[in-house]
Parts: sequence; structure tokens; C-alpha cells
Amino acid sequence: MRNTLLALAALLVFGCTNNQDKTEIVNLTQEIEKLKSENEELRKTIDLLKYPASDRLIQIKKLITNNSFAKAQEEINQLRNLFPQSSEAQECNVQEKIIEEKQKKIKAEEERIKALGFKALKEVSNVEVFYNKISVGVFSTAKTFTFDAYDDRYFYRTADRGNKYISARITITSTDKNPKLPVFYAYRISGDKLICEGSFKLEFARWEDYATYLGNYSDNSNDFSKTSTIPFKIGIEVSDEIATSPLVIICRKQNCMVRNYDRFANPPVSYSIGDGCTYDTTLTLDDLKKGYAAVKILNRNKL
Repeated sequence: MRNTLLALAALLVFGCTNNQDKTEIVNLTQEIEKLKSENEELRKTIDLLKYPASDRLIQIKKLITNNSFAKAQEEINQLRNLFPQSSEAQECNVQEKIIEEKQKKIKAEEERIKALGFKALKEVSNVEVFYNKISVGVFSTAKTFTFDAYDDRYFYRTADRGNKYISARITITSTDKNPKLPVFYAYRISGDKLICEGSFKLEFARWEDYATYLGNYSDNSNDFSKTSTIPFKIGIEVSDEIATSPLVIICRKQNCMVRNYDRFANPPVSYSIGDGCTYDTTLTLDDLKKGYAAVKILNRNKL
């Protein structure tokens, strides 16, 4: 670099006699700037290397203790870059796992604090949806969902491995002779929001006897044109994890389940979700006031 500076000084002293000299000056100036830049980079590298891997690891641990995860990760990346073969670089793998675990715990605690708003949510066991009045019974969580009982027998569905059924008996009273019925949904509490896990199946609670279940005879107790009140069972299959999480069971204040009749089905009468059924995949506390009713909060103690 010293020789380059001397050459440039000489050219300046003796003057620029032609274009070739001017070009040489430009080239030498550029070379000087390049050397300066390289010199600065070398200086920075030397400064970085003066900070040994052992001290860097100590600083990383301090940052993690203080929950300064972003800064700790920057230090980890720099340590690995400068001292890739060091034992401290290998130790960084352990420190990153500690960061990950601490971040999970912090996030879980933040979600728990946000979810506390739902702890004060009041349950409504009687819901009115236009011409229908619904009375909701006790919810249970089990491996099976029972319905369509007759005499001392009943039908049931068994949940898959790792799953459970959440179910309840409900009673619907209607002023309509062929009413559409509302849908029930299970929402998982996640922070300050509810996330829909699915809709409940609606089944008849019981039949007069096996013959009416088969459709050989009509069952007036399961026909709104003959009676105003019919008992039903609702059930939903969810994972064990969801079944043990804080859940809000919600009745959508919208009558859209339709009655189906199939002479060769067992039973011949059923209800299914029809066209026009709408719901929100996520809800806030304020959203619940707009067309929803919280009929039960399961696992409230985990909030």
C-alpha cells in the first residue's frame, strides 16, 4: 500500500502530462480505496477474534437467562461463523433448544392470560332461536356416543384411537310443525380467540320401539307435526388433546338443519345441515354477542 501511495504522490508532483497519466491516477486511487476497505475488514475481523468463543458462550447464556432470545441467536450465529470447530459452537445446539423451550413456555403463558377473559363467560342452558326453544342437558366426554335408544337397547358410535366423543342430551320445543333446527359447534379457546373444531351431529335420543326405529310404524314422539317437544342427542368426535382443553360449546342462533326421510334407512328420519348454514371459524368475546350462545364451557379449570 505504501508503494501505491508513493506512486500516486509522484504523479501529482510531476503533473499530469497526458491521458495515460490521468488513467493511472484513477486506477491508483481506486486501488487505494480498495486497500483501505480490506484493511478495515481485517481490523474488524481481528477485533472479533479478540472476543474468544468461551466469553461469547457466557454472554449467550446471560442473554437467554434475560429472555433476550433474538440477541442470543445473533451471538450464536457469530460464534459458529468465527469458531466453527470449537466446543462452544457445539454447545450452541443445547442453547438453541433452551431458547425454543423458553419461548414455548412464554407463549403458553401469554395465551393463558389472554384466555382468562373467557373464564367469566356465562353459560346459557336454555336458548331461543326464533320458533325453537332448546334446553341443553349435561355434557359428557367418553369413548362412545349413544343415541337412538329403544326399550333397553341403544345404538352408539365409538371414537377412533386417540379420540373422544363429547355429547349431551338436548330437548327442542318448536311452534313450527316442520322446523329447521340449529347447529351446535365446539370451539377451542386459544388466547383471546375461539377456534372452531367442528359441528355436532344431531341424532334422536330414543324411539318408541324397534319397529318405529326401523320405520315400520311412525313414531309420533319424534315428529314435530304430532308433538311440540322432541329429545335429541348431540355428539362430536375430537382428539384427546382437544377433549381435555378449554372448550366452549356454542349454539348458532340460526335454524338451518333440515329433516330428511328415507324409507329404507335406519332410522328413516334424520336431520342434516342444509344450505344456508353459516358460522365463523374464529370468534372473539364480542363476536359471541352476534348470533351465538355459549351453552357450556368444558375444562374451565384449565383457563
